Amino acid sequence: MYIDSALNYHHNDGANVNNEIIDSINKLVLNYENSKDESLLRNINRLLRLLEYQSWYLKARLGIIDSKHENFEDDQLKKYEKEFSYSNAFSKYHLIIPLLMYLFKNYNNDRGALEISSSFMEELKDFLRPGDYAKTKTGAQRFITNTRFASNELRKFGMLRSDSQYFFHTWKLSPYGVMIAGSLYYDFRTDDLKKFLDYKLSKDTALTNALKLIASAAEDIIERHKFEKILRLIFYEEVIYEVMKLYDDRFIKFVTLIKNFLRSGIKKETAAKNLRDFLNGLNHDQEISKLADSIKLKKDIDYNMYQFYSIINNSG
Repeated sequence: MYIDSALNYHHNDGANVNNEIIDSINKLVLNYENSKDESLLRNINRLLRLLEYQSWYLKARLGIIDSKHENFEDDQLKKYEKEFSYSNAFSKYHLIIPLLMYLFKNYNNDRGALEISSSFMEELKDFLRPGDYAKTKTGAQRFITNTRFASNELRKFGMLRSDSQYFFHTWKLSPYGVMIAGSLYYDFRTDDLKKFLDYKLSKDTALTNALKLIASAAEDIIERHKFEKILRLIFYEEVIYEVMKLYDDRFIKFVTLIKNFLRSGIKKETAAKNLRDFLNGLNHDQEISKLADSIKLKKDIDYNMYQFYSIINNSG
């Protein structure tokens, strides 16, 4: 079997790349394109990984050292390098809102950051570009790496829990993150989000557009009547009671700070830093942490978030 011959490599046996693997990959790809049998993808990926390992074996045997400064005058290589470059992939800023909404709809499922990144990539694969699949220096696919960077942006603005249990290995929305996502979800259900995406988002930078959406959602949280509607859409009654009690007792400062932040402009670093410091402080508040531990979203949260994810194509 071609797999056995590939795996039976020894450092001094003069092994070359096994052509049977390439032939088998091509046949499986053709089979998949005709049948759309998802089970074939796992076998294709396994053979691609095996082929990659064989290329490493050859480099080790021949002592080939990769250098980013080495320039090959090869048109085909240059074409691939351009197609799989970072400029043909979604940046961390493109992924801020899609990741926020993915964590929102999967809020009741506790999983590790790496598993979340992989399933998030699977869910967005209809939108991905070739550069998203390229490997970075860490060995991970660029989309996975940029998803981790996007999570850092969410944490920076207090939308991820930052207490020790959740800081690095698990991504969980903070109560504030849930409220922002819930506000966007409310607009999604009432078609207001479509109007926002169609008329308010420009071809500005992806970060600016993400902050516009966050600011729009924050304005809805400030307006108490709208806030209560959002809570009733996403929470059970016992959670609503606890949230409103904290809203009355603790969120006056929160509302004031949000107003000042929006009034001063989202691009002013001083206002942004004050907001980040305050929101991250909320994550360490014992009563807020207790609330965060008790939050369960309604089971009928609509899982069709395709339109949210489409915004990654609407940003510069």
